[in-house]
Amino acid sequence: MEITCTEIVAINFNISELTQREQEVLALIGRGYSIPKIAEKLYRSQKTIETHRQSLGRKLGASNRVELARIAIQVGLAPLEVDASNLAGYLPGAQAIDPRGHYVDNAPELKAVQRIDSACATAVDVAYVRKLCEVLVEVLGVSGVGLFSSEESLANLRSVVLYYRGEWLAEKTLPLEITPCAETIRKGFFLCKGQLNDVCPEFSREFFPDARSYLGVRLEDAVTGEPLGTLTVLMDGDEPFAPIVEPVVRYCAVRAAAELGRMQLIDSLQRSVETLEQRLALYEPHEDGAG
Repeated sequence: MEITCTEIVAINFNISELTQREQEVLALIGRGYSIPKIAEKLYRSQKTIETHRQSLGRKLGASNRVELARIAIQVGLAPLEVDASNLAGYLPGAQAIDPRGHYVDNAPELKAVQRIDSACATAVDVAYVRKLCEVLVEVLGVSGVGLFSSEESLANLRSVVLYYRGEWLAEKTLPLEITPCAETIRKGFFLCKGQLNDVCPEFSREFFPDARSYLGVRLEDAVTGEPLGTLTVLMDGDEPFAPIVEPVVRYCAVRAAAELGRMQLIDSLQRSVETLEQRLALYEPHEDGAG
């Protein structure tokens, strides 16, 4: 059974019925911890943690860790651990964010991220990146925004969300090396002014046929630093990107990376569950009693 984000939103999970320990276990599952790691972190046996997991499954109607992880994310038990003081480094004047993470300046960049944070505050997973793309187009005045995931040991690039000229584009996968995202991932930041069609014609044709300029920021795993993908903005005309575009996109890339990492984790868990189910099916007895 696979639960989509939309289905999760429609379900009313009564977290108050969970014990404090069950909520702790659910939160750690949502952050991607395995049963042994949860046991180590909470100083309990793996058998005890597995008992909590089974209880969570019964109470929340979840049949596996993938569904529990999604529930934890949706109800806010697995919040993003982002330090506002670190994020301030992506914006001009780090002192513009006080120790509590409140904005205290009227700089255009800070006004922009205030609008973005406010619009995206309650969204997670795919809902977050879709909302982020919409708001970035509006706030930055660009033609399109895309979030791309690097796949198969950086061999391929998959479009997770593409919002271009007011429309959502279909998901596609291309070899990473024929896209400007390859340079973005190598360098951390890449800007192509007015020559996108010449530099990466196949990328332009498949994703943004009329875009002329590209600005991309690498998305990284917060723990390992490994590249996860890119956050990209596009312009159709010849005018340059506004000065606020780069710092705002760098700022947004921090949370976008966290959400993309979660999505990749959930996809990986889902594939693991499907593989296990397929293997177990091989050992199920046949209806005629054979096997």
